[in-house]
Amino acid sequence: MPSPKSPDHPPRRSRLAVVLPIAVVLATLSVAAWSAWPTFRPVPTVTVTQAVFDRAPRAADEGGQADPDAPATPAAAGGARGVTVQAPGWLEANPFFVAATALADGIVETVDVLEGDTVTKDQPVAHLVAADSELRLAAAAAALQAAVANVASAQADLAAAQTDWDEPVERERAVATMKASLAEAEAELAQLPSRT
Repeated sequence: MPSPKSPDHPPRRSRLAVVLPIAVVLATLSVAAWSAWPTFRPVPTVTVTQAVFDRAPRAADEGGQADPDAPATPAAAGGARGVTVQAPGWLEANPFFVAATALADGIVETVDVLEGDTVTKDQPVAHLVAADSELRLAAAAAALQAAVANVASAQADLAAAQTDWDEPVERERAVATMKASLAEAEAELAQLPSRT
């Protein structure tokens, strides 16, 4: 009986030695195809809009109920000014993320919605700390007052210059003084030959 190691009978390969490399190759190809799929699928069109939230109260109807479709007005707010909040965040559009940034700097005081919540038009999602905005407003008001004072000073300088141009009293006095000095010098010059 021949031995299993003899050249007449090659050693038998196990099925695992054939199936395992094939399974690894198939798994690698499927992972590569899965990760490349977003690149090859058609891109849906996405409309990007700016997220602006108005926190002003709405005008009340005759029954005292606020009308959600009524525009916010200062009169409806009892004379108070409406506050517009523009907060940074992410708008998720399948399959891409789109950044939504704020137009004003500030620190978020409260967040009214959680991640994944659905929001509707005119629904506030966050409130900023009001102290920062009040400080920026006071600084802008001070800069405006300084600019108004600079304009008033420049207008006063212009009016004084125009008055000096229209009524040259100082220049005429200076010319008269110089003429008098010249006449005095000529008189002294005329007396010099008689003294010698």
